[in-house]
Amino acid sequence: DNDQNEDIQTWQDIQKEEEERNLHFQKALRSDVIHAISNGIISSTIETKLAQPSDLFKKASSRFLLNNSATKRGPTGPNYTFNEYSRYAFDKLRRSWGTTPEKYLESFGIFENGEWEAAQMIERVSKGRSGAFFYFTHDRKYILKTMSKEEHQTLDSITPLYLKYMLNNSNSLLCRFYGSYSIVIFEKQFYFVVMENLFSTSKPTEVYDLKGSWINRQTIQPTVRSSLVAFRKTFVDTIDS
Repeated sequence: DNDQNEDIQTWQDIQKEEEERNLHFQKALRSDVIHAISNGIISSTIETKLAQPSDLFKKASSRFLLNNSATKRGPTGPNYTFNEYSRYAFDKLRRSWGTTPEKYLESFGIFENGEWEAAQMIERVSKGRSGAFFYFTHDRKYILKTMSKEEHQTLDSITPLYLKYMLNNSNSLLCRFYGSYSIVIFEKQFYFVVMENLFSTSKPTEVYDLKGSWINRQTIQPTVRSSLVAFRKTFVDTIDS
């Protein structure tokens, strides 16, 4: 019995060590991906700044080497492909909101010794059902959020209407999308969008997550208020931690 218990304990220890290794690997992988994304955004913004817009909704692709700066090339890592969708449309939107290419660059990079280097981002994981990853820029002005392929395709399809509406309604309370991107790295494609962080200069005391869906929102036992829509209230204590 003692030998069997020791074998079980050894197996549990091995499993725990394997899980820890996987977590470290996943964290390192995300670190590489977010660094590559930052470099891609920096390079793409510089190219957009210098180029003349032709097609507002054109997709632009660039290839880079991992672990390089956005403006310096060298054989230091595997290739990856960075894609920007509706490049000039989002550049037009950013400018209409007072965000020049220079300001956008400063949120994603640091200019040193004549080169742009990717700035460190702050990682957060969604507490919602999606499990999406969020990254705050170092100045907390923007949030980079991962998306599914289907979400990306939806955003891509409505971008022309979104552009027209937001330009004609400067005071709209709709979410401000600053860029739509994807990256192909390690034989996988990741989609993500850059959004404005409304809480970059202030911290809310409470956040309410309002759900307009009946899916998984019913109460288990009937109550007097069962006919009312139940809202899920979430207190967030990690926004500025």
